Amino acid sequence: IFNSIMGAKNSKDIRKQILLLGLPGSGKTHYLYETYSYSLNLKDRNTKGFNYEEKDTAAGKVGIWDVGGNKMMRQFWPCFYQNVRFSGVLFMIDISSEAAIKKIDKNEKLLTFLIHEEELKDLPFAILFNHQDLAMDQLYCIVFPPTVHSFFKHLNLLIDKKAN
Repeated sequence: IFNSIMGAKNSKDIRKQILLLGLPGSGKTHYLYETYSYSLNLKDRNTKGFNYEEKDTAAGKVGIWDVGGNKMMRQFWPCFYQNVRFSGVLFMIDISSEAAIKKIDKNEKLLTFLIHEEELKDLPFAILFNHQDLAMDQLYCIVFPPTVHSFFKHLNLLIDKKAN
C-alpha cells in the first residue's frame, strides 16, 4: 500500500510522510502497529492524540502519522497536513458491523472535505476497508483520485447487494 500511494521507487535518502486518518474505532492504530508486528492490546482504545512510526519500505523510509479521529482531534487534522509535507493519505473505514456501515455518509463527507484541502488535493489517497474478522493483510484497498462521490455511490451499491 505504501508503495502504491508513494509512486515508483524514490531516493532512499528522502523520508516520505503518510497521513493515516479515519473515524474513531476504524482500526487506524491497529493497522499502524500490525504493520510492525507489535503485539499491543489495542482493543477498545481510541487514540487521544496521534501516533508516529517509521518504516523502511522498498520506496525508502516512511513516516506514518496516525491521528485520532474523534470530533475534537478532527479539528486538529489541518495542523498536521499544513505543517508536514505528506506524500499520501491512508483513510481507514470500518465495515465490520451494521453500526459501522451506517457511518458511510460521515466517511464520505470527511473524505470529500480532505481531498479538496489545498495541501492534500494533489496527493494520492488510499481507502482501507477494515473488517475485524479479517487479518490486516486482507484489507480491501482502493487507491484513487476518482471523485469521492462516484466512489461512495459504488460502495453503497455493493453494500445494498450484500444486504439483499
